[in-house]
Amino acid sequence: MELKQRSSIATCIALVLFASASVARAELSWLDDLEKAKVVAAEQHKDLFINFTGTSWCEHCMELERETLSTDAFAPAADTFVLVKLEYPGSVPRLPQEAPAPHPTWLDTYGVVAYPTIFLADANGVPYATTGQLDIKPADFVQHLLKLQKTHKIRDEAFANATNAAGLDRAKQLDIGLKTLQAAFEDTVDYTNADPLLKFYGKEVDAVVQADPDNTSGLGGHWQKIQQRERDLADGKAFQLQLSETFKKDGIDAALGLISEKSNTVSKERQKELCWTRIYYLENAQHYSEAIDYANQLLADTRFDADQRISLRRRIATNLRWLDRNDESAAAYDEILADVTDPARKAHILSDKADVYWYAKRYQEALDTHDAAIKLIDKNTVQWDDEQAWRIRLLARLGRAKDAWAAYDEFANSKTCFEQARLNLMAIIAMLLEEGGAHGDAREAALRTKQRVESEKDATVDLSEAREIIDKILSPVPAKTSDSMPDSKKP
Repeated sequence: MELKQRSSIATCIALVLFASASVARAELSWLDDLEKAKVVAAEQHKDLFINFTGTSWCEHCMELERETLSTDAFAPAADTFVLVKLEYPGSVPRLPQEAPAPHPTWLDTYGVVAYPTIFLADANGVPYATTGQLDIKPADFVQHLLKLQKTHKIRDEAFANATNAAGLDRAKQLDIGLKTLQAAFEDTVDYTNADPLLKFYGKEVDAVVQADPDNTSGLGGHWQKIQQRERDLADGKAFQLQLSETFKKDGIDAALGLISEKSNTVSKERQKELCWTRIYYLENAQHYSEAIDYANQLLADTRFDADQRISLRRRIATNLRWLDRNDESAAAYDEILADVTDPARKAHILSDKADVYWYAKRYQEALDTHDAAIKLIDKNTVQWDDEQAWRIRLLARLGRAKDAWAAYDEFANSKTCFEQARLNLMAIIAMLLEEGGAHGDAREAALRTKQRVESEKDATVDLSEAREIIDKILSPVPAKTSDSMPDSKKP
């Protein structure tokens, strides 16, 4: 069963409140305090359904809420679970005043790094399964939950049997319970972060390893690998902190030296990870030619599979753009596209190629490339929204106000679009029309945006960017023009 992409905390930090669409909602009782929910679960002899979400800003959370959790077909889940919804804004400091005090702590307790993340847990809050947004019908989602809930019974039976056993017999029972839990966590475990199995069942894992330290019985080896992965993760995070400080203090040469030293002490798999780290720091230091040379060296390394080689080639094309070698960059992207078959990935690469033309001020070519990309993407998806937003920017920059607004209407009607994006994009249309010399259309767009911004009743929606643009265009003093614009695509 395919888990849909989730919105990470790091990439969603700037997004804010969304005015959600009106849908027929099932009358379900959702708690927003985990400690209170534990008490209710114990009293009602139910398990916990804990949804870490951000329906005010996270597109995937909105879709899960709209398409599944708010439907009548999901209602039977309340017969088995106490439903808990823990809402988080784009950043913890913006938690509402009425949020329970442990709100931020719960993120750390469960190791949540992406939204939405759902934990199924016993009445004590100890999880036995995770899941997220799935591309299935609500009724099927409930059945999926009930299937995962069987893990609770298997865990308890195995651990109870282990309590009455000793030595290898005890380890075998613990192994049964742990492997059942591992399968129930598998779909949503992000191995760049802490494994929930070790986080909540570390003592049981230690017991199996201690009973079979040499893997004589085929039990300990499996868990030793998982423990080693966790140690590698902790070591990697500590090294990244050290590397960042070294780069800030002593510069790129010192940072590259530290990467080389570390490569001599780690596994081959971690050596590959450090190759990507080296490229990142070369780019961060604006050593683009060196980054290209190094990526070309790695292309000859047989340790990198086909997908990783595509990623290396994308880094080369991107660095060529940063060197203003635009035609070479565009050609490099064309060569990559010839080797990619997945439509969504092709669209991402086309979007990267369009960046080449945008920064080269070749706006028509950029528009043509985004046009090709959006044909590969389904509507009402975040990727479609992104592509359409860039098409709108380019149409405005080319002075095609009527076409820009027609495209904007499509964008505004997308199910995955949120209110801040709608209003800020209106302001950006006005700004780009102004920069392109279409001053009358720009003023009309600014007035249209101002009316919408002033009618926005929700004070938590951050419209400072939109207001700043409007003020500049409508100011008696002519606004300074620039070929730059606020976006997150620049290096």
